[in-house]
Amino acid sequence: MEEPTPHPLHRRLVRMQLGFQSRPLRTALVAGVLSGVLFGAATGLLEGTGQMTPSVEGGAELAWSAWAVGTVGGVCFGVLMTVFYWRSARRLDAAPLPPETDPDALIAARRRLRQGRRSHAPEVDGLVVHLAAQMSAAKRWSDPRWLAWFCGVTFTLGLGSNIAAILLAPQDVQWVHVVGAILFGSHLCALPWAVRSARRARSLAESIGGSERTDER
Repeated sequence: MEEPTPHPLHRRLVRMQLGFQSRPLRTALVAGVLSGVLFGAATGLLEGTGQMTPSVEGGAELAWSAWAVGTVGGVCFGVLMTVFYWRSARRLDAAPLPPETDPDALIAARRRLRQGRRSHAPEVDGLVVHLAAQMSAAKRWSDPRWLAWFCGVTFTLGLGSNIAAILLAPQDVQWVHVVGAILFGSHLCALPWAVRSARRARSLAESIGGSERTDER
């Protein structure tokens, strides 16, 4: 069966991912800086609008508080995410794919892994084996049962808390609760598909690992 042709934008994004994965330290630094800036801006905005500490009065005191909360929160979160990205990249993929890897073949391999079946193309099958090894390295994060329970509880609590905040104060609805309800609700609806894909991919990864151990014997 011939693999479908990916969209040019999808191909470009995969090529960028390959470049990022080949330089894990630089990627972790950039991702950490971006995460810190976004987190700092979000917390500073919430503090500046009085949604984090309503007791703070307006004017210069509120502006100073917003800058302080945003700066400290952004720096701490950025450093934490840099370390997290770096350790995750080293643990999950000690030998990343070279940047010249064919994006079409990698897209097809990811699709095959989600479907839980191999391809008839040797290049695609080789990439499926590589992706399966990554999944085997992340035993907890790729476990469908853990994914279903943890994400299900998290998304349900997030959706419920935001809906409760909206219903308890319908005359003064905060935009952050509306956005939170939409995000948590959409993630909760997509969770069954993600769990099914993770279950298929996990099964294929275990079968590939078992066959490789048999071949080594």
